[in-house]
Amino acid sequence: MKNEDTPLQIRENEYLEEEVIDLSEYWFILKRHRWGVLSFALVALLVGVFVAVSSTPQYRSSVKLVVEPIIQGQGQSVGNYEYVNTSLLFYQTQYEIIASRAIAEKVIDSLDLMNSPSFIDSNENFLFSALDFGFDLESLIPDAWRQVDKVAAAGVHDPGEVDKLAPYVKHLLGNLKVAGGKHSQIITIDYSGPDRVLASNIVNEISKAYIEFGLSTRLSTTKQTTGWLTEQLFSLRKTLDASEETLQAYKAEHRLIDTVSSDKVARTKLSSLALELIRADARLNDMNIAYAQVKRIQREGGSLQAISPVLNSRVIEDLKKEQSKLSRRVSELSERYGEKHPKMIAARSELAAAQRTLDGEIEKVVSNIRRERDSATYQVATLKRLMDKEEQGIQVKQGGQWELIKLEREVESNRLMYDNFLLNTRELESKADYNVSNIKIVDHGYPAAEPFKPKKKLIVLIAFFLGAFLGVLVAFLREHLDNTFKTSEEIENILGIPALGSVPKLAQKELKTAIPERMAISGTASAFSESVNHIRTGVLLSNIDNPPQVIMVTSSIPAEGKTTTASNLALSLSQMDKTLLLEMDLRKPRLKEYLSDPQHLGLTDYLAERISINDAIAADPEAKQLSHLVAGTVPPNPLEIASSQSFEHLITRLRKHFKYIVVDAPPVIAVSDALVIGQLADAILMVIKADSTSRKLAETTIKRLAQVNLRPIGAVLEQQDVTKLSEYGYETAYYHGHYYNTPTS
Repeated sequence: MKNEDTPLQIRENEYLEEEVIDLSEYWFILKRHRWGVLSFALVALLVGVFVAVSSTPQYRSSVKLVVEPIIQGQGQSVGNYEYVNTSLLFYQTQYEIIASRAIAEKVIDSLDLMNSPSFIDSNENFLFSALDFGFDLESLIPDAWRQVDKVAAAGVHDPGEVDKLAPYVKHLLGNLKVAGGKHSQIITIDYSGPDRVLASNIVNEISKAYIEFGLSTRLSTTKQTTGWLTEQLFSLRKTLDASEETLQAYKAEHRLIDTVSSDKVARTKLSSLALELIRADARLNDMNIAYAQVKRIQREGGSLQAISPVLNSRVIEDLKKEQSKLSRRVSELSERYGEKHPKMIAARSELAAAQRTLDGEIEKVVSNIRRERDSATYQVATLKRLMDKEEQGIQVKQGGQWELIKLEREVESNRLMYDNFLLNTRELESKADYNVSNIKIVDHGYPAAEPFKPKKKLIVLIAFFLGAFLGVLVAFLREHLDNTFKTSEEIENILGIPALGSVPKLAQKELKTAIPERMAISGTASAFSESVNHIRTGVLLSNIDNPPQVIMVTSSIPAEGKTTTASNLALSLSQMDKTLLLEMDLRKPRLKEYLSDPQHLGLTDYLAERISINDAIAADPEAKQLSHLVAGTVPPNPLEIASSQSFEHLITRLRKHFKYIVVDAPPVIAVSDALVIGQLADAILMVIKADSTSRKLAETTIKRLAQVNLRPIGAVLEQQDVTKLSEYGYETAYYHGHYYNTPTS
């Protein structure tokens, strides 16, 4: 069927485009692979049971200790602030001490573990004890290899120098666990082994050895430190005495007093001069400002009454008031008597005298500013000379007392060092007999009532769920790797073409008695024939207004059931009208294998003009309205025959005599014949074999057809196992397996 629109756009993977997660799909995947999942779970369950039953019971005994941090060299507990800063390092050190080889060797020697049967038996397989398999895997290793392993464990390259304790120490420390000290001062020591009594003895002995180790180490360190401090004190005393004698001799020779007192007097005097200089500088600065203001006003011809010293003068203020009073009187007399009146003349004379007095007083203030400025300048210069002289005197004194200062500092340094050493020595001597440990046992180790491992129920449960989980992973992996078609819905979702139906897979019993290509007529009441009728309906309804007349049936590759579908579709159509089954798979023809006359000539013989069309077409012996036109003699050039004008004319001629023509065409991927034949067909039906044809092949087939402007009207799923449809969420298996097998009345 030609595609008049744009070429078919195949959805590469509809499932990846779907954003909605269908949980039912996951359920059906598990349902399809349920036996595989259960098999994995059962095998894992059996392994878990075997491991749980065969594992050696392990008993754990614990000791709890209170360990107070110790300040190095003082033997006393630290405060809260120091504890926060030192606890992490301190407790990590204690872990290393408890799990050290020295402690382990002492415990082995104290309990005679090298001759303890229960410890030796558990020690033989210490390399594999963590696996708890219950059988001696080490027995599989050659003796020579085991000897080399022991040498390597002991860190000795010469077999003659093998450390006999190394395997025992390694085994003891391997079963030892130390924890605690992070949020409290409690340290827990755990030891596990197959002998419950021995485990408690070992953990108690470890705590005892740890306490003794701490005491002996601290006392030994204290004694060594005390001896060293005593030697240093003797040397420091001699050094201090020598430095004091040198200082006294130098003072007597140069007649010097104490440098501190002499320097203090000079410094006090210099400080007083500096303070006076600061005050004099401030006064000089004020006078310079006032003098500069006077010079500026005189230069500009302004009034000196506006300067600060004039404004601050009480005398000038009184004179200004008097002048103002006289000015008002002159104004009053001028209005009353006139300018030449005697009172007026007298008043003006008084006003002029007051002005002269004011000007004289202002001149005094200005002169005083000059004198004050000169005085301040002289005072500053004098103070600077005195300070320079005093500083020179101090420098001279310092130059003479430099050696004295040096000797005094040396004596002070020696005395301070001697006092510190003396204090530390007395503290250590007072604690020399201090033999109280900072470690206390809170809980002793007791034989455990029950083994802590193996936890048999947990092992079995974990094994079962791990097996089930692995089975589920394998199931989803198989489902992901399986890219074949299972249902009609997958055809529509992946290829984007309608699924016109499915043909059920025949049982082996049916294949022995029936011909698959003739099932549509031999079992008219069967599920198979009903499936073919359903396909027939889908083909005819693909174009209701103009039902297809020439129907080409093809597939991707051979052996997909293409011929079976074409033959049964022709049988089904023949129940409605005259139908021709045309075999165009000229390379591997199969129709004549189940016809009554296998030697019957066919299409190629007619096109070669060896027989007539009436002789080439044979009537079906069972279906009255069905005729066959088989391939005939196998030609050397099948593609040329399919693309010839003679074949096209034959199709046109056959259209006039038959209502339906079903063409059994070759596979699309294998050869190009179907692409040529499809140009003459009204509809193309694609056959896909269930659980066989890959999605990639089917997509390639659709693309190849689209390249020549052909589009299938739909696809048929061949050889579908209907008994498994329920595993994909379909209930149609009931109808195939029950309805069609129910006899009618």
